[in-house]
Amino acid sequence: MSALLPLFLDLTDKPCLVIGADEEARNKTAALLQAGALPRLLIPPREETWEAPEGARRLEWPFHPDHLEGCWLVLCAWGDSVFHEFLSAECRKRNIFLNVVDRPKFCSVQWPAVVQVAPVTVAISTRGASPALASYLKKRLGAALPEELPALAAWMSLKRSEVAQRIPDPSRRSRFWKVLLEGGVPDVWLNRGSAAAEELLNEYLERELEYSRQPNQTF
Repeated sequence: MSALLPLFLDLTDKPCLVIGADEEARNKTAALLQAGALPRLLIPPREETWEAPEGARRLEWPFHPDHLEGCWLVLCAWGDSVFHEFLSAECRKRNIFLNVVDRPKFCSVQWPAVVQVAPVTVAISTRGASPALASYLKKRLGAALPEELPALAAWMSLKRSEVAQRIPDPSRRSRFWKVLLEGGVPDVWLNRGSAAAEELLNEYLERELEYSRQPNQTF
């Protein structure tokens, strides 16, 4: 079995189809809306009381292959194996990624357990082997991530722009950041504040600039 390729998708203004109306379907619709996607909803008749949330468009039941037109992603939380097999075949014809809740054999994409402390997002997948394990790891990781992480990410983003001006060469800049982070800058920022982290960053930066003046040298 080949390994999965983990990616983060930009679904801004991209049509996506959600089939079903249980808790899984509703949560995934909310996640799609948060990501800027354009969800299309196929709601089974006995779930008609669920109104399409703002930003989502309800389609006419039952499913028809035409509902897949223009879709980038399909999320299915309804149906049996016969329907899933049919849906999978139709998605393959159109090169559309499909996720079927709790049925990994029909999935061409897995829906991960997500830990999000914006702008940092951590996604966890067990390839469908154990959603419970993924949920457990999500809780453990969520508890381990510091509350100050958004502020640290904002500081790192600011410094990224400054460092890019001082170190224009991409390969040297990549090595600089690797050494800097391994040198403990995040821990310094979290434990001693931004001023101490800034001092350490400048120390590493001056050292890199000094070595960069020498041919074929890096620290």
